[in-house]
Amino acid sequence: MKKYFNSNKLPLKLYYKDGSSSKTIKTNVEPIGIIIKGHIFAFDNAPEMLNWTDTNQYCKEASKSGTKWEIPNVEQMNLFYQNFDKINKVLINFGKPRLQLKFMFWTTGKITDDVNWIVKLFDGQNVEGRHSHQYDIRLVMKKKSSFFETMEYTRKHKVSFIKHEKKITKNNSLRGYLHDLDKLLFWIPVSYLFNKDKNWIQKKHRERSRHHVNDLFKTREDLIQMIIDWACASDTKPDKHWMLTTQ
Repeated sequence: MKKYFNSNKLPLKLYYKDGSSSKTIKTNVEPIGIIIKGHIFAFDNAPEMLNWTDTNQYCKEASKSGTKWEIPNVEQMNLFYQNFDKINKVLINFGKPRLQLKFMFWTTGKITDDVNWIVKLFDGQNVEGRHSHQYDIRLVMKKKSSFFETMEYTRKHKVSFIKHEKKITKNNSLRGYLHDLDKLLFWIPVSYLFNKDKNWIQKKHRERSRHHVNDLFKTREDLIQMIIDWACASDTKPDKHWMLTTQ
């Protein structure tokens, strides 16, 4: 593989510890991330393969340095795979170990309570990974969505829900039109008032909504709503692309 010793020819931008970003190599500031289409991936893998519990702990420990990191979703790791050669060209300049085709990376894409999607660097395939098994991890910098971005995301999900409800049940219901309204009118505003992240919003919403998997009693209508929610995930939740779709 050709070495890009000319700093002006780095194929990807670097994110530096001082908050700056550039394709130019800076000798006096440490790079901590590689930028791919707005996503900032950690400059290094975890030093060893980890199971799911240890991966989450590693993420928490890494975030104690001040920079907030998170486990990437499926879409982000697919993007990482697509830039395999460019990332290696960057790493060569810093004497870092290259990415290896044998690497298999954790994602937040959930299949069941103890299985997540894994992205293989060999061919980009998404495969099932049990939480008890060990895989590689490449963290991505956590970005706080703006209030309006979060509201817009939820609005798009509602529009998709109404579309899929019509396809599946042949009708639109009042409950369908009210779907996730609690997020728009309550949980999202409250989250920004008390500086909570999107995971907090999801947790609170899912604990109290009968169309999500929780301990609440489920009626036939609740189960239908759950199926519709899964179906429309293909429109707005790329990290949950495995779910039912009516496309």
